[in-house]
Amino acid sequence: MHLKVRRVTHGLFSVQRFSCHGVRENLPKNLQLELDAMRKGSQNDLEIIYGIQPTLAALSAKQRSISHIYVRDDLLQFPSKCSTYKNQWVSNLIQVASTSDIKIKSVPRDFLSSLTNGRSNQGVAIACTPLPTPSLHGVSAHSLLHFIHCRSGNGKVGSCCGSSSVVLFLDQVQDVMNVGSILRSAVFFGVPTVLFSAHFSASPSPLISKLSAGAMEALRFFRVSNSVSTLKQLHEFGFTIVGTAGNQPKFQENFDHSQPLELPLVKPEMQTYNQVMNVVYMPVYSCCNNP
Repeated sequence: MHLKVRRVTHGLFSVQRFSCHGVRENLPKNLQLELDAMRKGSQNDLEIIYGIQPTLAALSAKQRSISHIYVRDDLLQFPSKCSTYKNQWVSNLIQVASTSDIKIKSVPRDFLSSLTNGRSNQGVAIACTPLPTPSLHGVSAHSLLHFIHCRSGNGKVGSCCGSSSVVLFLDQVQDVMNVGSILRSAVFFGVPTVLFSAHFSASPSPLISKLSAGAMEALRFFRVSNSVSTLKQLHEFGFTIVGTAGNQPKFQENFDHSQPLELPLVKPEMQTYNQVMNVVYMPVYSCCNNP
């Protein structure tokens, strides 16, 4: 199999496209047709989630409608006990899929390589609908504080689903690797909901799901068209708004800050709401900093 990489620039974003020459032609005719159908579907609100952790998380969170589960054929050739020993995560994925009444299809390595555009897929991929990213209109502030898997939604926050009562807002964060890392940390610290600006921001995607090791699948996402009015509204609902900024000489943490706030990493118009937002200055390290 030969992989060629082509870099394509779309406005502010640079995307790597992988082409698997000779892979599709090596597949049986029925798999070629299925691959073509999947590619056509990806142009019409169908996503391919790949990798063991993102796939398992998507199956468990149940935010997506899943139409197909593809597993590399050699991973399904072991007896169940042996499969658990060889790869416990794949065994867990098969178990979750079986309880969801979704048929698992055994496919060759070349099929998965072509389906995922040559990216590392660990022998697993699913075809599914995108994550829902509605607007905040009509959403209660209380519901933002609960994880998607929370069944009560009415109990004390933290006691029912492990939420830390923190909502994360990503304003114009474009680097997908940064977003993936942020989402992993968000889930670890009990953040159930992520808001992201509708313009000039990286939105939930299969690549970010993979970079976040599946953490993205456990979060609720809401699209925000006006950052300033949204923050002001959340403040009126009782939220304490805390922003982060770098390039300060030392770490500061003062939620009672009453002086005019400098927000070098936030849009200029947000400075008019400095009485609403508190800032935590985070140290910025680079390879040139001394430990």
